[in-house]
Amino acid sequence: MGSEKRENKIDFASYFDLAKASGDNIPDSLSEHEMLEPLKDSQTRYPEIEKINQGGMKRILSGNDAITGRKVAIARMLSCDTADDLELFLREARITACLEHPNIMPVYDIALGDEGLPFFTMKLVEGEDLRIIIDKLREGDAQYHKNYRQAYLLEMFLKICDAVAYAHNRGIIHLDLKPQNIKTSDFGEVLVCDWGLARLLDQADPELVMRDGVAGPLADISRTINGVVKGTPGYMSPEQANPKKANQADERSDIYSLGALLYSFLTFERSIDGNTEDVIYKTLTGKLVSPAERTPRLKVPYSLNAVVMKAMARNPEDRYQSVKELQNEVRQYVEGYATEAENAPFHRLVLLLFKRHAALAVISLLILVVIPIGTIIFLENLK
Repeated sequence: MGSEKRENKIDFASYFDLAKASGDNIPDSLSEHEMLEPLKDSQTRYPEIEKINQGGMKRILSGNDAITGRKVAIARMLSCDTADDLELFLREARITACLEHPNIMPVYDIALGDEGLPFFTMKLVEGEDLRIIIDKLREGDAQYHKNYRQAYLLEMFLKICDAVAYAHNRGIIHLDLKPQNIKTSDFGEVLVCDWGLARLLDQADPELVMRDGVAGPLADISRTINGVVKGTPGYMSPEQANPKKANQADERSDIYSLGALLYSFLTFERSIDGNTEDVIYKTLTGKLVSPAERTPRLKVPYSLNAVVMKAMARNPEDRYQSVKELQNEVRQYVEGYATEAENAPFHRLVLLLFKRHAALAVISLLILVVIPIGTIIFLENLK
């Protein structure tokens, strides 16, 4: 059944006439396409309030949903010159909408605006992205250091891992995990956002690719736009940074990026510094300074230092092979156990055992000391 559907998979780009156009509106060659028809009935539903952010392809605004009355975030295309532009934008919206997880930004609606460009609405999170939090921690902001202790940051990291592991289980890789793409709130929410570079793996859930024998909303998004997988220097994996290997990116590429996120949690720095060329060169050659060496003043735990270095290994085969493996290592540390990455010697295992059972160790020590002394005193009093 799954194999039949996969054979009928339709090339998403073949829907469009790749015409160049200028200006802010969608080109005439694309404006009447059947894919846009269902989006044309919601043009006045979302009055905008204010701009929140803007990237290379879209701007994010806050707005109101006139039907439900709730506030939403609205992602609008800045321009659309080619079918690739349109495809990339709609791919992000539809991929995110298909990933229903507590730690993935939910998409509410996809529609067409008055200017003819598509937009989609998301949950409006009253909070900050991780970039702001890490910047404040690096600057030594006392309130942020109080609110974001290492234990809390590691809890956030485990939630991010949950989201990415779920996406991998559905056959989707993110390929742009970085602090800017993680939203947080004051109420414990941690949401992975911006799936614009995401793509399907070969073993993707067939329901994501085909629905009832026709092209589903994610048809053939496993192909790479313009033949190159892009990413963010300092967070993207060596295979992403190498144009000849970009199409080889898989789950382990996201694991590298998760390692880079953990690096930033531990050091408050980007894993590799320098200009873009320097960062890409160091990424490709594996010239990575460990978190412990980078910020000795922060006393990065040996266990987590080893976890980061394994997650960010240059060769994908040397990394953790699944997000769950990485996640379990961090949990091992949080619960007071040694990680596999550190290859702990016997004396460290004993030390960790005593730390995990500190109260029992103290009681045992007291028994060993107090009872003999008490016995000696008692015998002395009998004389």
